[in-house]
Amino acid sequence: EQSGETGKTQDVGAEGGGVDMAESIKAAVGLKEKGNAAFVEGKVAEAMALYTQAYQTVSEVEPDTEEHMHERAHVQMACLINKAQAASTLGEYQDAFSCCSLALEIDPRNVRAYHRRAVALQGMNEIESARQDLEAVLYLDPTHLEAQ
Repeated sequence: EQSGETGKTQDVGAEGGGVDMAESIKAAVGLKEKGNAAFVEGKVAEAMALYTQAYQTVSEVEPDTEEHMHERAHVQMACLINKAQAASTLGEYQDAFSCCSLALEIDPRNVRAYHRRAVALQGMNEIESARQDLEAVLYLDPTHLEAQ
């Protein structure tokens, strides 16, 4: 009986770790959604702060399962790409560039990250680098209208 109870305790412990990551993801998604709402309302600086907070929230906890690792990466990507859009809207192109570069470290084939980084590079008057990112967009998605 005692070994059964020990096994049960271990299962609860494993679930507890999973719940922390799941809660972190859920909290980050909520913050990201608030950021999206703020952006739509024209509160771009507030949106940037919410995206930053969401990214930090989901990044603080190490994933305990492969599923959580993928979910975490998905939320991180969304936060970074959305923050990049907000930063570009405010003319904060270096911040937008940094967000997109970090997003591309997570997913080197993310079309939106390349496109938004190209916009940031254009804003920083780095035209050749922007052109290279747009070429990457078209390589990954030949039908991408904005990059054509």
